Order: sequence, then structure tokens, then C-alpha cells
Amino acid sequence: MKSRTLTLKQLRDAGAWKSQCDLFRSLFGESVKVTARRAASFHNVFDWQWAARNLLSLKGLARFDVAVARADQRTIPMVIKVSSSVDLAKFLALYRRAVARAFAHAYIAEGEQQEKAP
Repeated sequence: MKSRTLTLKQLRDAGAWKSQCDLFRSLFGESVKVTARRAASFHNVFDWQWAARNLLSLKGLARFDVAVARADQRTIPMVIKVSSSVDLAKFLALYRRAVARAFAHAYIAEGEQQEKAP
């Protein structure tokens, strides 16, 4: 499984709130290997859209936006069928997992491109 390290220092340098930095440290220590599966498992813990806007390059952010747009296309028809708060909660969890995975894929791809650069 592809991964890329994310550090507490990166979050601080990007201006993450102290509470989010404290939570990151309590869960992972100084760093964590980001994978799509791990990001999705923390879909309701971290703000992945903030992470994309503050940790990705413009190219990485574009990759993230394309993936989120695809998630929108898959999930919007589900919203139309939402008939209860339980259905809405399921939809939101599904969507947030997709956003978290989109960040992970863009973040990892960006790291791979940096490694290949001369």
C-alpha cells in the first residue's frame, strides 16, 4: 500500500489549530504514514479539505478537486434518496471518507513526484 509521511511540524508550519495538532500528537506522535485506508478511517476526525488547501501544491490541489468532484457525482444521487437523518448520516460518512481518500491519494502522488524530480 502506498504511503507518505505527514509530520506534526508540517501541520504547525501550515497553521493548523493547536487543538488539531494536539489531537494529531495524541494519535500518532510526531508523524504518521498517510494511506488512503488510514485517512478514510479518520474521515470524521480531521478536516481533510483544510489539509488539501494547506498541505498540497496547486497541482496536488487540482488532483484532489477532481477526485472530490467524482465523489460528488457518485453521492449526489444518493442525497435525493435521503429520507431520514440516519440516511443522511450514512451519506455524510460515505462522502467524508471519499474526501479523506482523495486527500491521501493526492498527497501520496505529490510525494512520489518529488522523489522522481532530479
